[in-house]
Amino acid sequence: MSNYEMGKPSIPVNNLSNQKSQKKRSEPTVKSTTKNKVGDTYYKITTANALLIAEGNRLIKEMTEEEKANLGSKSDTLHFICQLGLASKKRSRKVNGENTDSFTPVGVRLVSDIDIVVPYLKDVTKNNKTGIDPDEDLDYRMVSAGEEFTLTLYEFMYLITGDEYNGRLSAHKDGKDFYAYLSVKANAYGEVYKLMDNEGDKKDSKTQPFKRKDAKLPTPTIIFERNNGSSRETMVDIDVRTEDGEWVIRKEYKRFEPLLSKRKRNKRKGVADNNTQSPSFNDSKHLNLPKHIIWSLALQEELGLSGSLPLHKAQNKEELLNRGKELFLSMEDTRRELIGCKSSTLKVVNTLALVSFAGFREKFENIGFTLLSDIAIQVPIIDIHQNHETGINATTDISYRTVAAGEEFNLSKYELMYLLLQDEYSGSCVCDDEKKEFVLSLKLERYLKGEIKLPIPSFNAKMPRTIIYINHIDKNGLATIKLQYTRFAPLMDKKNQ
Repeated sequence: MSNYEMGKPSIPVNNLSNQKSQKKRSEPTVKSTTKNKVGDTYYKITTANALLIAEGNRLIKEMTEEEKANLGSKSDTLHFICQLGLASKKRSRKVNGENTDSFTPVGVRLVSDIDIVVPYLKDVTKNNKTGIDPDEDLDYRMVSAGEEFTLTLYEFMYLITGDEYNGRLSAHKDGKDFYAYLSVKANAYGEVYKLMDNEGDKKDSKTQPFKRKDAKLPTPTIIFERNNGSSRETMVDIDVRTEDGEWVIRKEYKRFEPLLSKRKRNKRKGVADNNTQSPSFNDSKHLNLPKHIIWSLALQEELGLSGSLPLHKAQNKEELLNRGKELFLSMEDTRRELIGCKSSTLKVVNTLALVSFAGFREKFENIGFTLLSDIAIQVPIIDIHQNHETGINATTDISYRTVAAGEEFNLSKYELMYLLLQDEYSGSCVCDDEKKEFVLSLKLERYLKGEIKLPIPSFNAKMPRTIIYINHIDKNGLATIKLQYTRFAPLMDKKNQ
């Protein structure tokens, strides 16, 4: 075996060639002819990359035929579900050339078709800086076939580098099966350069020696097979912000809690140490905030979008407004800067409606909207049956999908409501080519009285001029849904009951 080691056992590195390194820390061994927008050459294979590939090929060459046959033999039995990320540590990533917000990846959710032994770190904070001793730092447990499980990215690296996976597992997206791969960033991993003869005499370039060789492990990432997008597109956030601005780990991911940076809580502005004094609303800057912004903050809390059970339930509009103002005053400056920051990037293109007949007259019911975002955006997906009568659980009933910049998409009224309640929009976006303000309007009276479980979205006063009927009524009065709007069909069925 090689003197290249990760902890103690050697890693099969056959699939590590998937790394796409930028031209930063080491001179590439192989250069691409691809140019970026400013005419620079993309650097595809760094020195560290090339050393790993060469070592992997050497190890494979020394294997018996039986050992080679085992490489990747169980890759099809292990399935990627999603990555796990920290929302408290936002990062920006490119989607179709556009910057979009993303979370810092810290883990992965998987499922196996067969019983599997999985490595678990005794201390989940172990990483490339601390190093990991497999004998001392890892425990193992059996996971049954079909049982979903979560790993940190470093635990995933120790699992997926076994010969039976060889850095590869199955993935599925948009009805298509393909592979996901372990990819590593190894430029700072000092051990890899020991594979080079006379390391001390080698240079990254003609003038600069190797730098940043203090990492004790490579940094693991997960990539998808080409033309299948990014593994981060369906990333799930494992932390939420409480009403006092502190980030906490969701209950189901408690094991990951040590990965969350602990920050000191700031006392609320205008709140006494004994918490008996109410915030003052005399600041004209706060009094002049539009009502839809104030309401959106209060409803975030009441509807569970803040990630914790609501501590306050308004009985009337005045209480709702006061709670919204209190939340605004208690915010950290970093969150205040987010309020409404993306309202102008989201445009309502047209209104979606169900058409029906009342006597000889046509009438329609607004059921949703077509929208377009200037930037890549994550939009909520809610079962079309759920509404103000059934209620919607923000944690369990809402999933999200990524929509590329400039791509039109359709949302129900309730999906749009939950989208616009987020800080970045704070109750409004724009509509029509003139970009007039489109304000989230809500019927609150019955909700505040406790007669229904959600406010009712009401956009009648601000709807775009263009109305698209999503169904067709023939001469016999038979209504059918148009193909591109089939997800809204249950609304038509309910209307006909």
